Amino acid sequence: MPASLLLLLALASPGAGRADDVEPPAEPATPLPAEPATPLPAEAATPLPAEPATSSPAVEAPAEPPAIEARAAPKGDLGAAARKRPQARAPWSRGTVAMGVGASATIPAGMTTIAVDVHAGYYVLDGLELGGEVNNTFLLWNTSTTAQLRQAANELPTHVLRVTPTVRYAPLRRQGLALYFLLGLGPSIFTRGGQVSAHWLGATGLLIRLGGRVHLNLAFRFTQPFPVSRCEEAFIEHEAPIPGGALLGYCEFRFGPHLGIVVAL
Repeated sequence: MPASLLLLLALASPGAGRADDVEPPAEPATPLPAEPATPLPAEAATPLPAEPATSSPAVEAPAEPPAIEARAAPKGDLGAAARKRPQARAPWSRGTVAMGVGASATIPAGMTTIAVDVHAGYYVLDGLELGGEVNNTFLLWNTSTTAQLRQAANELPTHVLRVTPTVRYAPLRRQGLALYFLLGLGPSIFTRGGQVSAHWLGATGLLIRLGGRVHLNLAFRFTQPFPVSRCEEAFIEHEAPIPGGALLGYCEFRFGPHLGIVVAL
């Protein structure tokens, strides 16, 4: 390549020929003299003044409370507490007074009888009651019977008042339930002419607790007036003919259900 062309290229290159673009030579680094290490003066250890020993007062443990001696309560106190505690009393317990009301029905020949009774008794022993009953029996005559008697039907008795001393015994007693048998004997007073005869009463039943001192009385009763001749006189003391013995059904053996409520006092 010719020398003139090289010269032109060199002049055309940017920054070519500038003196300030040339870096000056680096000066050699001169090490600084090291200062000798001066040791710090050691501080004299100053001992702390010892605190005088102070004896702390001894802490006394709290004294235990004196033991309380257990004393058995006197038997009299326990008995008094038991007496004060209310207890439900069954209507068949000793010392119980029992009050009750009830109703029963029978269907003898010629009529229907409906009886309402009030009963009271006292249990002299557990399960054994001595009491009494007042019973008013209504005689509802059949229309066929009264039609046959015509005018004489107005003379027929309409109800019978019965007073019956009773004995009740409950051999089977459970909580809230008792099976009992009842027997009674007393007079019967008829409304027609005040005729009086006797009667006997028997029953078997259950006392079922309904709640508190109230019990349900379910029974089946048997009864008959005696002597039968005295009972018949209350029905046949008139001149009309007797219609086939239809008037004498009350004087026969009768039985029927009984329903009542008993309260123990």
